Amino acid sequence: MGEPTPEERSLCELWEADAAIGVGAPTAGLGHFAADVCALWVDGRRLEGVDEIRREAEALGGASGTRELTYSEVTCRIVGDTGVIHGRYLLCEEIAAIGPVEMTGRFTATFNRGADGWECVLAHYDGPITAPHAHEIGDDA
Repeated sequence: MGEPTPEERSLCELWEADAAIGVGAPTAGLGHFAADVCALWVDGRRLEGVDEIRREAEALGGASGTRELTYSEVTCRIVGDTGVIHGRYLLCEEIAAIGPVEMTGRFTATFNRGADGWECVLAHYDGPITAPHAHEIGDDA
């Protein structure tokens, strides 16, 4: 696939900054998310719109202590006015009620380029939740 173009690198940086919701300030990101963005959450829920994603991030932020989000194996491709970013994520957090939790898996984000620049229209996270009491937060494994 070759080296990413400067525009692809720039879109990846935009994603990493926006997707940092809930890390530090719960709604610090989302600046380049479309108002009607769809997010498919790691637990299978579908969140409709940036406002619903903000509410979810705020709820998660209120239930946890420390949180760290890292990305790896990130790839971006742009074709015309569509950009797709995918890779791996690792979210580590300390939840007061149950202790340390790690969520890891793959993510995909789709962007459309409009008159005002790039907007994320779809974000999808998958992967298992691992914790001493993971079943309490939705993992049946």
